[in-house]
Amino acid sequence: MLSSQEEFETLVAVEHALERLQSDGSSKYVGRNTSDGCRDFYFYVRAPEQWVAAVDGLMQEFPDYEFERGVRSDPSWTTYFEFLRPSEEDRERIQNRRTCDALERKGEVFEKERPIEHWAYFPSPLSRQTFADAATKLGYTLVALIEPEFDGDTYGIRLSCVGVPSIDRIDDFTLPLFRTALEHGGTYDGWETQVVR
Repeated sequence: MLSSQEEFETLVAVEHALERLQSDGSSKYVGRNTSDGCRDFYFYVRAPEQWVAAVDGLMQEFPDYEFERGVRSDPSWTTYFEFLRPSEEDRERIQNRRTCDALERKGEVFEKERPIEHWAYFPSPLSRQTFADAATKLGYTLVALIEPEFDGDTYGIRLSCVGVPSIDRIDDFTLPLFRTALEHGGTYDGWETQVVR
């Protein structure tokens, strides 16, 4: 099972050990996939036979785990581009998890509601305004407009909503803005909040 904290910590240790294999530049760790009780780690390697031997040696540190390893040719990186590479929205979800993890390390308990501030940027004042109108209809509050400092800079906006920025809720606050920003030709640029211990 992959759900217990102990299992999670061991899997993280396995992943970090495998990541160390790329320190000499002969391999590139590009992602992982978890399904059917298995976790698959994907690397692109220059010397397959040496890499296989290195994995065999490394996995001796984890005798409680059965493992399989294999190598196949993929010079166009098809596995990465068609299977592993996250979408823009998935990257937003990943960044949300990282930010929540950082809050937790600072003592956040994820129990109390508080303001969560969001930023987005647009190529013109008009696109920013149409986004602002759409965002306020979604329940966000306009905090500030950020004007460009130099020619060619984008037009920013800061919005706020109230909620608990926990891992199981944060996507509900960010993804509507992420999608709305794209619809209006802009870019959602993340969020921040106060740590509540």
